[in-house]
Amino acid sequence: KHTQTHTQVLEHVSDISLMMHDLCQLVRRSPEEASHVPGAGALYITTINRTNLSYGLGIMAAENLMGLVPPGTHEWHKFVKPEELRTHLDHNHFDMHRTTGAFYNPLLDRWDGFPDTSVNYLVFSSPKTAT
Repeated sequence: KHTQTHTQVLEHVSDISLMMHDLCQLVRRSPEEASHVPGAGALYITTINRTNLSYGLGIMAAENLMGLVPPGTHEWHKFVKPEELRTHLDHNHFDMHRTTGAFYNPLLDRWDGFPDTSVNYLVFSSPKTAT
């Protein structure tokens, strides 16, 4: 089984369709298997939701006020809504099993689970099983 973890990557990608296709292929047992492969592994993704709050916290606060990342690191239009990610996963024959929020505490330099997905979120997915 192959498991891929991609943390805070999707919001920097120009072609999310291609990226999701490639990520899903990496999880499958072999590149030749483009159909459903039961038990072929898992895909964990964290990314930033495209909301007004994520613009305020992810760009204005993190880049411009707190300097956690350099200005210009993020482009709000590249942030990915969970329903958009679900569509990409479905197109690649993956199920989106769980979505949960994630919160970064800069004082502790630590990520924690959080019930709100309006800024950062984590998705657990795997290939759909053949029916």
